[in-house]
Amino acid sequence: RQGRELAILYEAMRRVAGQTSVREVLRAVVAQAAEHLENNGIAVFVTNDERTHLYIAEDASLSPDDRDVALSATQGVGGQLLNATGPLLLD
Repeated sequence: RQGRELAILYEAMRRVAGQTSVREVLRAVVAQAAEHLENNGIAVFVTNDERTHLYIAEDASLSPDDRDVALSATQGVGGQLLNATGPLLLD
């Protein structure tokens, strides 16, 4: 199991490191997450300059309605995401 996890991390790092723009890096991160994690959809969020809201920067398998969502960065799921010190798996 540990060898498989290391191989997955190495492959993800290799694919992400070869990218030249932020958009390409985000796409590579989403692609690797989709390939290796069981999911119904994946989203990478970024904050606005004031750190009041989270917006989806890149996603996989989300509907157009789900893509247009902004989350509060101070409460609810957005607050949890912004204040997390490790990965979060949302159900």
